[in-house]
Amino acid sequence: MIEIGRIRVEDAGKKLETTLDDEVKSKLLTVLIRDGGQLNPTEISKRAGIDLETFEEHVHDLKADGFVVYTLIVGNGPVYEANQDAIADALEDITDHEAG
Repeated sequence: MIEIGRIRVEDAGKKLETTLDDEVKSKLLTVLIRDGGQLNPTEISKRAGIDLETFEEHVHDLKADGFVVYTLIVGNGPVYEANQDAIADALEDITDHEAG
């Protein structure tokens, strides 16, 4: 078993499935994957169609699960991006369980 960020690979698939079942978390993750790069909370919220308060309520879970990383501060605010490696490993975990 390996760890990616703070998420163990054997748990990664289950965490990703739970994330994708949550409408807001799914929207946030979709924006970060689709639009790529480093985005600030305001831009992520706007593209996801949610308010900034809702973003703040959900981004912490995505970070804790390892799917989103806080990369740096630009100006006065943080910048986030999808953790592509953790997401890929979670998808692999899901397909491995379905195949097995």
